[in-house]
Amino acid sequence: MDVLPLLTLYDLHGLGYVLLDLVLASLCSSPNDVPGAKDELAAAGARSPPELQSLKRLVEDVFQDDVEGGFRDYCLEEPGWGPAVEFLDENDRGGWCAPTHAWPLTRLGSVPHAFCFC
Repeated sequence: MDVLPLLTLYDLHGLGYVLLDLVLASLCSSPNDVPGAKDELAAAGARSPPELQSLKRLVEDVFQDDVEGGFRDYCLEEPGWGPAVEFLDENDRGGWCAPTHAWPLTRLGSVPHAFCFC
């Protein structure tokens, strides 16, 4: 039975990435998504959000699981990603809160026995 809380943590960890990927893929604008704004977004260097594996690597390796700080700032600087950041910033950055509780799984020694969302 001690394995079940850990398995739940792994599931929530994966869910955090899926939710973040869903928000970014749905709300970020790439040059091909916005009719008439293709040249403007392309000139600003807009690009599509990373795929799930790249997103995971970016959060864990580049930003050392700092989703609410470094990764959020990175997203804010990307042209066309503003709507996703605004959505995740609602309710005192509550959108960044839920998935970030799953990020510490990369360091299993720091995983609490009981796990809950904020």
